[in-house]
Amino acid sequence: MVFSDGKNGDIVNPYAAFTRILREQTAVYGRELKALEETIRICKERNILKEYLESREKEVVDIMITLFSQEEIQERYVNEERQEAWKKGKEEGREEARAAFLKREAELKRDIQKTRLEDAREFAVNLLADTDLSIDAIARYSRLPLEEVQALAREARP
Repeated sequence: MVFSDGKNGDIVNPYAAFTRILREQTAVYGRELKALEETIRICKERNILKEYLESREKEVVDIMITLFSQEEIQERYVNEERQEAWKKGKEEGREEARAAFLKREAELKRDIQKTRLEDAREFAVNLLADTDLSIDAIARYSRLPLEEVQALAREARP
């Protein structure tokens, strides 16, 4: 049999009509047996693949049910993959947000430590200028290393 020779009597036009009617019926009934039954009924009425459908109706129905099942399985798989991708993307988005938060938190901690260090240095310089406390005592009160307080004392004294 010739699939398409552009003439009447080829299989392409009736097959295209059959698939168009099948799409219309699945839009109405979904991928159910009723859609197949209506498709076959309409095609027989319109003399579309009538002889073939009359002689092999059960085979056509079995094949179409198998195709419906495969399409449903494929659709479920695609939906599951889509949901998994969405979930993963959401989790990655959450992870990105978490990473950004942790980065910002680390920056804030560094800023706080820097401010505390500057405040401690300023406190030590003021103690050096305004009191007779020993360098050891100033290091203890300012919580700066002894070497740093010694360096500040050298800078503060002319």
